[in-house]
Amino acid sequence: MFKILLSQNKRRVGVLKTQHGDIRTPAFLPDATYGAVKTLSFEDVSKAGIEQILTTTLHMSIKPGDGYIKRMGGLHNFLNWQRPILTDSGGWQVFSLIHQSGNGKVSEEGAEFIMPTDGKKHLLTPEESINIQANLRSDIFVVLDDPIIGSATMKENKRAVDLTIEWAKRAKAAFFKRYQLNDEKFDSPEKYKRPLLFSVIQGGNYKELREKCSAALIEIGFDGYGYGGILLKDDRKTTREMLAHFAQLVPEDKVRYGMGVGKPDDVRFCVEEGFDLFDCVVPTRNGRHGYCYTSFGGINLKSSKYRYDNRQIDRECDCEACKIRDRRPGASRAYLHNLFKAKEISCMRLCSIHNLRYYSTLLKEYKRG
Repeated sequence: MFKILLSQNKRRVGVLKTQHGDIRTPAFLPDATYGAVKTLSFEDVSKAGIEQILTTTLHMSIKPGDGYIKRMGGLHNFLNWQRPILTDSGGWQVFSLIHQSGNGKVSEEGAEFIMPTDGKKHLLTPEESINIQANLRSDIFVVLDDPIIGSATMKENKRAVDLTIEWAKRAKAAFFKRYQLNDEKFDSPEKYKRPLLFSVIQGGNYKELREKCSAALIEIGFDGYGYGGILLKDDRKTTREMLAHFAQLVPEDKVRYGMGVGKPDDVRFCVEEGFDLFDCVVPTRNGRHGYCYTSFGGINLKSSKYRYDNRQIDRECDCEACKIRDRRPGASRAYLHNLFKAKEISCMRLCSIHNLRYYSTLLKEYKRG
């Protein structure tokens, strides 16, 4: 299922086998929240060197609906993407709707909230999250957890950890029931052709709670473990300490998933600490707003300083926006700057492609050892 091919210090290179192909780790998953990476086709994503994507369980279950997607043959057929797909649990969206807006509540049963898109009350339980993901037919499921704000108290974090552990037990039981599994079959995902199942380690910035959560989830048994919680912008040192601590808690033979880790420096840090997977909206969202990552630092193409700049985004890059054609460089910074001024979608697309290519190239360097 997951095999480490090469390790050096803490970082490692591996392969994660799924029903729709191998994920060569370390790897980045762009967010296709509603079944699409904004402004991009899946051909664009593939050409950028990305071999796996993430879609959002909660949004897909409501619009167009997981029953509809099941009828259409599952996500891979519906999206026409025959490569690995990871679906999240819906926990992060629940956090956004409940903890930030106060629009709903979390109980032992699950998370109750009102979805702004339809104005209706919904209840997401650990069992329902598994059943939705089964209808979507993704390659990697994530069980429902209870993420809370980074400034939450010890008491609040303890409750979130306790709920996360209890929900994980229920989610795995629902997974066993849905796929008619026992422990022996669960331990042989390739033989029995089942999806992979990840859980999420919560605990905020409290090491003892992270340790409690990880120990309980490891005892339950999953294929991979995600780092849960918000990456605090104003407390980077503590966040990195917790990320490094998380990596030490997860067994060597299990996938370590940096959920929401997206800035290049953070990705590099986590790779050096032994993480395997990452997902975030950062590269594509920033690309749509004119911010591009390059081999010499970030640049904001909306800035007037690029109005007369005829250089491509990054001469070291071979993406569609940068590559040389007929001995001429790709789209100039000046051209892209003016497209942003004109609010043309094409510049958002090209900068998103460039950023995804930057991330895939960054991680490819680690895979070369």
